[in-house]
Amino acid sequence: MDRNDFKKYISQLWAMLIWGNKDYIVDKIINDNNLELLKEKLAWFIWANDPIEERWNNFRSEIKGFGPAMMSELLCSVYPNKYMVG
Repeated sequence: MDRNDFKKYISQLWAMLIWGNKDYIVDKIINDNNLELLKEKLAWFIWANDPIEERWNNFRSEIKGFGPAMMSELLCSVYPNKYMVG
């Protein structure tokens, strides 16, 4: 996943509709977190088998730029029968 892949992945989120300039927010998230760390934490948050509370709290505290709306939307898009958008 490179910057463009990341942009495509999160730009589709409803929570991103408020941002007219998606390049700005994508660059900010990447610059604030480092793309490699962001990819690692995002994959762990979404697909790990650890308890969701642990994954949620860890991701929320370690990754800047993702709020509960984006996080819940990501989980809901992968697990629509398990999680809902909050």
